[in-house]
Amino acid sequence: MVVIGARGIGKHHAKWWAIEGAEVCAIVGTSAASVAETADALRALFPFRGKLYTDVDTMLKAEKPDIVDVCSPPDRHYEHAKSALEAGCAVLCEKPLLFKPGTPAEALIAQARELADIAGRRQLRFGLCAQYHVAGTSCRRLHETHCPGQPITSVMAHLASPARGRPADPMAIWVDLAPHMVAVLRALFPAGCVGDASIRTEFAEYDAKAQFTLALPDGQKIDCRLRAGRTQDGPSHIRSLQINETVYHIEGDREPDGSFCARIDCPHGAFRELDMMRALIRRFLAGECLIDAPAAVANLECVLRILSAASRTA
Repeated sequence: MVVIGARGIGKHHAKWWAIEGAEVCAIVGTSAASVAETADALRALFPFRGKLYTDVDTMLKAEKPDIVDVCSPPDRHYEHAKSALEAGCAVLCEKPLLFKPGTPAEALIAQARELADIAGRRQLRFGLCAQYHVAGTSCRRLHETHCPGQPITSVMAHLASPARGRPADPMAIWVDLAPHMVAVLRALFPAGCVGDASIRTEFAEYDAKAQFTLALPDGQKIDCRLRAGRTQDGPSHIRSLQINETVYHIEGDREPDGSFCARIDCPHGAFRELDMMRALIRRFLAGECLIDAPAAVANLECVLRILSAASRTA
């Protein structure tokens, strides 16, 4: 397998692919200097012996990988995923599925549908890496275990990461973090549909909030509140999910052997889980897309619909 864009979040993808047994045969970067630096960083994480490329098409012709993990900047996701799919590769794409500032939502969605269509026609796996889908599944399991028979009527999710000098831009924050929270809703309610008329937003500075009703096929309506942000003081990361009255805090932890894992803290106890990204990559490697092509397109549609609502009220 190959990682396109193995700096930043991409290096963690590469590490988990290797730990899960895949051969990371190559990485692609923007320049010879940057890709060499990235390779050094990967060697500090696992025994990386792959080749280095600065051109995606050259890599695809030379390596003919089974899987391509697209972790390049979002405005390059479309071209990189399309090239990999047309070369016959299964593709896992980092969130957001694709995004380019200034491009109309309709055009972005058309591109996403084109990718899904290519994958469908060629019978290739094409999935979105929004690993909080795994957390949503785990929290639902905990809810069903400890609150048996209690229907879910409301969901609140809050994700925030350190600002680290980045400017206040709630639109960019939403595009970056909302796909995770939308993936959580998908894990909880696979057939849920956002009512456009119910969308309310409050975007300001380092905070992006959205509230809406999720309609289920049986007529049930779920009150949903999503909040994405950047922290400047206090906890560096915030990862919480509230189902009805129960709050689940999702933290990073380590197993006794030192390997990274997730921990869910809630009133029912503390529960260690497989690292969320590792779990998603493990399943993809085994042939399963947790967020497959149709779900990936729906994730982008939801993110953009709420972004459009926020733009109208700005």
